[in-house]
Amino acid sequence: MHGRAWAVISLIIAASGIAGCGSVPSLPPALDVPISETETATAQAGTGPSGLANTVWALTRKGDGYSRYGSGTSSGGDGYGGLLRGEPLERPPVDGQVFLVHFGPDGEMVEITENEYLLPEIYGSEVPVGGGWMGTPMPSLTFRSESYGLQDGDHYAVAARFQVRFAGFLLAHATVYSYGEVQDDQAEGTFGYLLDFDDGLLSFMGEIEDDYPVAGQQL
Repeated sequence: MHGRAWAVISLIIAASGIAGCGSVPSLPPALDVPISETETATAQAGTGPSGLANTVWALTRKGDGYSRYGSGTSSGGDGYGGLLRGEPLERPPVDGQVFLVHFGPDGEMVEITENEYLLPEIYGSEVPVGGGWMGTPMPSLTFRSESYGLQDGDHYAVAARFQVRFAGFLLAHATVYSYGEVQDDQAEGTFGYLLDFDDGLLSFMGEIEDDYPVAGQQL
C-alpha cells in the first residue's frame, strides 16, 4: 500500500483515541440537492433524474470559469491533494475525465467507475451507490451511500451521500453532486463535493468542499 494511504490510516488511528462515537446515524430519508450555484431542492432517498434512467455518462472537467472555491488543487499531485492540510482534493486536468456515472431504472445513481480523483485509495476505482456497508481497499474502513436526485425538463440535479466509518466509528460524511442541463446525449453543468468531518473522528478537519464546471457525454 502507498505511503500516503498509511499516513491517512495513522491519522485516523491517532484521532480515534481521543474522539468519536461508535453510533453511526442512518442516511437521511431526504436531502437538499444543489440545483444551481445558490439554490437547493429536496429529493428523496433512492431517487435521481428520471431522464437519465438506465444510462452511463462520462463527466469531463471544463475550464474553471465560475467556482465558489477558486481554482482548487492543481492536477499532478498525489490523489489526496492537500486534504490533510484542509485543502480541496486534486482536480482532473481541464478536459480530463472525472469519472463515469451509472444510473439505474429510476434515474438513481447506482455506481461510479473509473474513479481516479474522488479519494480512489479509500473508495477504489469502482464505487457502488446504495445498499449496506461496503469494504474499501483500506483496512477497517467501510462506507455506505444513497442516491438523491430530480429532473425538471432539461434541468437535472443528482447527489450521492456517503457515510464513512473506521472500525465502527463515524469518520466523515461526504456528498458528491452535479447539476445542469441535459440535451439528448450531451450535458453541461457543475460537479462538486462536500467532505464533512464535523461529527466524526476527524472533527478538527471541519468541512472541505469544491466545485467546477463539467461536460457530460452519454456512452
